[in-house]
Amino acid sequence: FNVNKIFYFNFFAIPGWYINGILNRDTIDSSSVGLFNKLTPIFSFFEKHIIRSTMGISLIVVLKKKG
Repeated sequence: FNVNKIFYFNFFAIPGWYINGILNRDTIDSSSVGLFNKLTPIFSFFEKHIIRSTMGISLIVVLKKKG
């Protein structure tokens, strides 16, 4: 396979994971998830146009089969 595209995704989830780790939480409460879901359209614009190539909690790789 050849790498066609590679980029990071889900940058704005980093603070949530970090805070939950500091607070030693095993689960994420529904109000936090609801707030994150409401802010996702705003986050996605910044992530797509500004942040995507620099960092995120997920790595997206698009491969193309050789030949």
